[in-house]
Amino acid sequence: DGNYKIKSTKKSDILDFTAVGFVSREAKISGQNRIDVVLTDDPKSLQDVVVIQGNRF
Repeated sequence: DGNYKIKSTKKSDILDFTAVGFVSREAKISGQNRIDVVLTDDPKSLQDVVVIQGNRF
């Protein structure tokens, strides 16, 4: 549920939406007042997770 406002005067501008674990998306402004973007899971991006525990003393 991220809301944001971006002001742009160029209709040729492109917004690039990225997040770890999700497929990136681009959206052209093209004079639109509202752009809805949904990022989908990218199963390839987080194939392995390694947890390392250690003492910091």
